[in-house]
Amino acid sequence: MMRFFETHHKEAFSIKNFLKLLYIEYSLT
Repeated sequence: MMRFFETHHKEAFSIKNFLKLLYIEYSLT
């Protein structure tokens, strides 16, 4: 389980940042 988390951590992190940017853009309009 931990190995799976480590291998997909970067991907999940980038998706999280992408969603955060979308949320910020949406809230600013």
